[in-house]
Amino acid sequence: MTGPLRTSWCLALGALLLALPACEGALAIDSRSLERAAPPAPPRVDQGGGGVQILGDDGGLPPVAPDAGAPSAPQCVPMCAGRACGADGCGGVCGSCPQGEECVAGACAGAGPQSELCPPRGTPGTSQGSVVPDFDFPLADGGRTSIRELCAHRTVLFYWLAEWCGYCRDWLRRNAMPLQRELESRGFVLVVLVGETNSYGPGTQADARRIRDQYGLSAPVIVGWEDASQFRRAGFTTGPQVKLLMIEGNELARRVGTLDDSTVRSVALR
Repeated sequence: MTGPLRTSWCLALGALLLALPACEGALAIDSRSLERAAPPAPPRVDQGGGGVQILGDDGGLPPVAPDAGAPSAPQCVPMCAGRACGADGCGGVCGSCPQGEECVAGACAGAGPQSELCPPRGTPGTSQGSVVPDFDFPLADGGRTSIRELCAHRTVLFYWLAEWCGYCRDWLRRNAMPLQRELESRGFVLVVLVGETNSYGPGTQADARRIRDQYGLSAPVIVGWEDASQFRRAGFTTGPQVKLLMIEGNELARRVGTLDDSTVRSVALR
């Protein structure tokens, strides 16, 4: 090795030896950092102030309950919109009427003449003179009502509407409300039950509301829809413009079918 080269190498080696003490702290390994972290201390229970508070190492927040966030079981939603009384569809009631009033299709009304035929004591059936088998149906404004709730009225006309039927819609438009206004003072009640829509499907609450508003079927006309084949379950057939006419005591006044207005009047004005 030549003189200048030896000199440069020696100088570099000397600088390296001088730098080693300064790097000692940086190269040192703290063996404590390699030890496994100690488990957190158990929460402390503070019973001061007459209460119990659980304190942990998370800033004093109480631990989350084990069932927090668990989905709750589905609950029945009462259907009381537009109803002051009657069943709510969940085993309860939407309200009660003041003394001297009665619940008719979800509304409190002055108690009309009480009938000794209610509840009916006749034989249930589908022939004229028998008691119409009881069934209930949903209402456009929520809740349900039944045949028996209408027992004391002198005359009740159920109209099973097939919306796809042209002359059925025509009767609803031209005859329903005038007939109701003409016979209302005689204890007549008109019930429009949406059986099938324009698409030949079953009715819904939205359909019942739409038809009520479209044809101006205001109270005391009752508007609902058939959600469980009530007519068939009761033993009646269904079809375009089917009408069920009852008199006081839920008695079947005429054979179920396409009754004309003169027949309805003759029964209501008897």
